[in-house]
Amino acid sequence: MSMGKRLILSGLLLLSLLAGLLCTTGGLRLMVWGAEKAVPELKIENLQGSVWSGFTLQRVRYHAPDGQLDIDLQQVALTLDLACLLRPELCIHSLELDDVKLVLTQPESQEEKKEVKADPVPLPEISLPIPVDLTRFVLRDFRFLSQPGQAPLVINQLHTSVHASGHDITLRQFVLDMPLLDAELSGGVSLESDYPLTLKALTKLKQTALAGQEVSLTATGSVDKLQFMSRLSGPVSASAQGELQPLHTDLPFALRVSEGRLQWPLEGEAEYQVQLSELQVEGTSERYRLTALADLSGKPVPDARISLSGQGDQQQLNLADMLVNTLGGEIRGQVHADWSGPVSWQGQLTLQHIQPGRQWAQAEGALSGSLATSGKLLDSGGWQVDMPALDIQGIIREYPLTVKGRLTAEDKSGQGDIHLITDGLSLRHGRNGISLTGSMNEELDIRARVDIPDLQHSLSDASGRITGTLALQGARDKPELVSSLRATQIRYGEFLVGTASFNADIAAQPMIQGQLDLQAEGARYNDQAIDSLSLALSGQQDNHRLNLDVLSEIADIHMQVSGGIETTDAGFSPDNVTWQGSLDSAQVASRQGKWDLGQPAKLAYSGTAQQVSVQAHCWKQAGSRLCLTEDMQAGASGNAHVALQSFDFKQIAILLPEDIQLEGGADLTGRLSWLPGQLPAAQVALILPQGRVLMKGKKAISQGWEQAQLNASMNAGGLESDWQIQLTDNGDVSGALAVTDLLSESKEVSGQVKINNIDLAILDAWLGDYSHLGAIVNSDLSLSGPLLHPMVHGRLLIDDILAQGEFTPVEINAGQVTLEFSGYQAELAAELQSADGTLSVSGDGQWQDLDAWASRVSIHSDELQISLPPTAEIKARPDLQIEASPGLAKISGDIYLPWARLEVEELPESAVSVSSDEVVLDKNLNPVKEKKPMTLTVETDVRVHIGDDFRLSAFGLEGYLNGLLNISQKDQAPFVVGDVEIRDGTYRSFGQDLIINEGKILMNGPVDRPYVSIKAIRNPENIQDEVTVGIAVTGLASQPEIEVFSDPDMPQANALSYLLRGRDLDTESGDNSMTMTLIGLSLAQSGKIVGEIGEAFGVSDLQLDTAGSGDDSQVTVSGYILPGLQVKYGVGIFNSLGEVTIRYRLMKDLYLEAVSGLTSTVDLLYQFEFD
Repeated sequence: MSMGKRLILSGLLLLSLLAGLLCTTGGLRLMVWGAEKAVPELKIENLQGSVWSGFTLQRVRYHAPDGQLDIDLQQVALTLDLACLLRPELCIHSLELDDVKLVLTQPESQEEKKEVKADPVPLPEISLPIPVDLTRFVLRDFRFLSQPGQAPLVINQLHTSVHASGHDITLRQFVLDMPLLDAELSGGVSLESDYPLTLKALTKLKQTALAGQEVSLTATGSVDKLQFMSRLSGPVSASAQGELQPLHTDLPFALRVSEGRLQWPLEGEAEYQVQLSELQVEGTSERYRLTALADLSGKPVPDARISLSGQGDQQQLNLADMLVNTLGGEIRGQVHADWSGPVSWQGQLTLQHIQPGRQWAQAEGALSGSLATSGKLLDSGGWQVDMPALDIQGIIREYPLTVKGRLTAEDKSGQGDIHLITDGLSLRHGRNGISLTGSMNEELDIRARVDIPDLQHSLSDASGRITGTLALQGARDKPELVSSLRATQIRYGEFLVGTASFNADIAAQPMIQGQLDLQAEGARYNDQAIDSLSLALSGQQDNHRLNLDVLSEIADIHMQVSGGIETTDAGFSPDNVTWQGSLDSAQVASRQGKWDLGQPAKLAYSGTAQQVSVQAHCWKQAGSRLCLTEDMQAGASGNAHVALQSFDFKQIAILLPEDIQLEGGADLTGRLSWLPGQLPAAQVALILPQGRVLMKGKKAISQGWEQAQLNASMNAGGLESDWQIQLTDNGDVSGALAVTDLLSESKEVSGQVKINNIDLAILDAWLGDYSHLGAIVNSDLSLSGPLLHPMVHGRLLIDDILAQGEFTPVEINAGQVTLEFSGYQAELAAELQSADGTLSVSGDGQWQDLDAWASRVSIHSDELQISLPPTAEIKARPDLQIEASPGLAKISGDIYLPWARLEVEELPESAVSVSSDEVVLDKNLNPVKEKKPMTLTVETDVRVHIGDDFRLSAFGLEGYLNGLLNISQKDQAPFVVGDVEIRDGTYRSFGQDLIINEGKILMNGPVDRPYVSIKAIRNPENIQDEVTVGIAVTGLASQPEIEVFSDPDMPQANALSYLLRGRDLDTESGDNSMTMTLIGLSLAQSGKIVGEIGEAFGVSDLQLDTAGSGDDSQVTVSGYILPGLQVKYGVGIFNSLGEVTIRYRLMKDLYLEAVSGLTSTVDLLYQFEFD
């Protein structure tokens, strides 16, 4: 075979071998076998695919011989584009790593690190021989462990895409998903010269209190000298820019931060806020300088501006200039911290003109002074603090304030074994002062003195005097506390104590023992007074006694408790203490009565279980018992069973109003239990045996019951209750109610209410001797649906209605009212029978939407007699419609008044209406707040038809009225339009009864502003010379104009003579006529003054008037000296004869009258009217 053929055959064989390796799974398996032989620590359990088409390796493990590196991959998938090699270029289409675990253990170095100073790290120039393109790299479920027991670094997913060619590397995409944060990066770097680069990054935190915090970064320059800019947004915001030289071993850098904002807490409403105006740090890792300027604000702290400057290195920080501007002054100081060995510090602060009143109004004034401190942390874990100088002085609330002293404290072991020494710490404010001296070492000797003669000097809302001493002495493991404090006239807000004292002597030798004594007198909180309080505790830890005595307005309490504390080997603490004791005796006395403890009751408290136990016991009062029927356990869970037995209502008689008396008693049982996180469960049963309620008055009202019972229970499912009341000879009331899903917002209710034959006749006694009320009430109603908007079904029936007497304007002889409920609708039907006719009422309503409820009512009667004694008797025919909806009521229809008799008794001339600016005062002469009126708009359109037999007698006017009035109302007061004619009337004026021959009342405005037009003449039968004389009254009724007219015309004096006397003036009568005129006019103008004089002397309705005519004319004065007893005295105008009249009203329209004058009479008068 020729050489050429051999070469060709060898080439074909090589190509076949290469194709077998690259294009078949066997070739891949061969390469993996070779790798495992070359690296024994490498293990690959399974593989698929080929190098040419892409392959997958499963369960790849590598364990380094030195044990410092472990790699475990669940799967590796690689896809290459080998065609790129022809360009030439290495193209990695996809590289995916799944479920990767990397453990890197740091070797323990026995050699100490030596400080090495090196030149800047040189950057080699790197150029790739061929381009490399990684289109897609994915890393999933990556965990990195560096030390056993530490939490691993976890990457949920990482996506990246990179291209490299020659010197340049471009990061097209980098997306990182970790439990802590998300990050995105892009950029590029050139691996030549000083490695110029660009980089953009965005990071967002997902956990911790900083969740949502974003950091954006832009970097430019080179690896040798990097410039960056950053922006923080979220809970912390700031802008930063700077420069870093990472290749230099001392890392020169410069950083500037501005526009910083930080709050605490990081979420929600801020209690503290820091605004960072500027922070500059410049230098190297070996030595740097810093300056800062920031503003601090917050609710519990005053606003402050903080500026500082200093320098530091890797072992210390020295803030040579620190300044805080706050409260109108400044705090200046220096602080030095060193951590080259144990951490230590020294500080010196100076206060200048600090004004606390700018933040706390009750601390007005200014403070200055100085404070020095130093300390260090010990290698043993302990600490030492020394305050060699504390000197603060100033003026607070116009009194001098000083704080002075020295203090040294240390805990060398860090185990809480604190040693303290002070030769004097004192706080003085004016005459008030507190001082502390002594030491706390193996032996305790600390003494404090309190001397506060005037508490108000130091606390604006408190006053009083407090003096006393406290001392802590003895061995450290057996301390003794001795205290003696006394206070007088202490007031704090609404709390007041006249005198109080507190004395204590407590020692631990080896168990706690001693005594406490608290005494207080003259205490008061709001309107509740405590006359005295005494609390005494004495004994030792395992056997002690507590006595409590309280005397107060609410109750007097006397109690005696004894017991002991047991502890475990863990020592004395609230979590492991157990207390066993008993309530030996107790008494509670109040206005209701005195309750005595029946027998001692065991008490216990377990600190481990956090539970209180109380033994079953009873309290007694007369024949009643209030009992805890079973032992009670109370803690996070627990139960209580109580019972009230044979309770007599006489025991609460003093608590009831004087006119209400309860007879009978009550028995009650109750059970309560609860568990953590659940609603409590409860059952209550109340039984009232036979009894009655008596309401006293002129006539007593009594209603008894044979038995009353109430049952109620509550549990996680809801609330259920039922009740039944059996009245004595008067029907019964029963019902049931259930509410489900108490914790739900959509609570449902169901229930039933039944009323069976309840007679309202028992209310007769309240109505008077000649009044009667009766009605039988029955109902059967059911409720269902949402608790706040239930549906109602059923009927309410009021039957056999009777209403007679003075209390009702309409006498009802029989009647029935029915209300039919159907869900969110109701219908009303009523028929009320009176002597003159039937009153019919019908209507309906709906409340499906509570914001759009509506109701309609129609009222109709053919004839109805309305009696309002002694003023009015009216026959009416109403035909009205009433509609109501939220914010609006409409009234329309007609009222026909065919017949009426109105008689208005005369009021004193001084009577006036209530002023619109009336102010009502309470007993302390403070204005009484008026209740806000309902925001209800009333619209009316009612026509009042006044018939031909409508008679009025009021204020000197008598006659028949006839007319039509239209009453309308929109937003304001009622508006009346129409006119009323006065027929067959008389009008008394100037002491005469004048005949109305023309009279009208005109309405065109508010109801209280009628316009009158009346002409009244003297009776022609009582006048001479065929003269017509009278008065004309025109204008508003409140301010009428009165004019005397005559026919024929004549002077006013002559017209007045005809009007008053019925004849003309003559020589003999001229003076008398003028006298009558002046008297009449004077009486008309003086009525108000006379009325006020009468009220001053206790006489009501005092009036001046004229009586009689001609020569028999009199001036009379009358008034009521007692209800129903009127006295009148008259004196003749033209003679000196006097007359006394006494009239007493025996009953309606029946009077007894006695007259004494020229003649004396006693008359029995009965007043009646007829047509």
